[in-house]
Amino acid sequence: MRIDDDSIDFNTEPALCFLNRGDFDSAWKVAEEGIAVTGTDRCQKAYWHFRFIRARVMNIRGQTEEALHYLESFGSPCDQDIASKANLSMFRGYWLAMLGKHRLAGALLTEAADLASSAELFALQGEVKVRQAMTAYLQQDFKLSHSLYLSVVATQADRCGTYLYSVALCGVGKSLMAQRLFQEALVWFDKSMKVARESGFNLLYAGIFSEIGVCHTGLGELDRALDVHLETDKILYDMGAQQYYQVNLGDTGNVYLVAVGTIITDRPPHRSARALVSACGSYLG
Repeated sequence: MRIDDDSIDFNTEPALCFLNRGDFDSAWKVAEEGIAVTGTDRCQKAYWHFRFIRARVMNIRGQTEEALHYLESFGSPCDQDIASKANLSMFRGYWLAMLGKHRLAGALLTEAADLASSAELFALQGEVKVRQAMTAYLQQDFKLSHSLYLSVVATQADRCGTYLYSVALCGVGKSLMAQRLFQEALVWFDKSMKVARESGFNLLYAGIFSEIGVCHTGLGELDRALDVHLETDKILYDMGAQQYYQVNLGDTGNVYLVAVGTIITDRPPHRSARALVSACGSYLG
């Protein structure tokens, strides 16, 4: 069974680059073209790559359950294709966590981590770990989330990749923000935003910017918070990132609620479980 695509002209990089840069229409188009070319051969790595990209775009557009069902409809990769098996478990686990099914999500993410470790897939280990960190965050275990994100930061960009490094920096800030350590969180968000801006990671940049707005709300700097959220609204709307646009819209509303005293300001602004998954958490899609 073939799992080596080196002899076949499959250029899988553009779809991922488009995704990271927030060009979802182009990512979708390249994925659809790749899906058509790879046909039904599940033993090609490219077969799974393009389907992962398509599913991630679906998730980013707010279709998490549909993305999960889409991937589950294809069965399993070949046993020799450890990377695709790990990715499938990772995406299934993470999206189940977003849907509140944490026990099964945890088992799948652990499976993904074990597979990535067994094959010494270092970047993929980091991808799994940031999703485990966000899953811990969703369960309000902010100290564990903080620790997991820090462990990815410690590997540095040359080991886990620039995009994942920026996600992890943002995740550290997000965990601190959840503990109401807003000033400390802003330091990490600034680091992450610098990497995202310089690398052209538009979706991640917008997600970090939105988190900065939440920090300003927590600090009582409501004018600054509103400016940040309104600017982020435009970026996300133009990008077509429906899931994150809705999150930021809710955060914008919270600024007004805090201003009129509807939300008690000595508590963090309320966010639903799904709303907690910002761009730095789902990084991703």
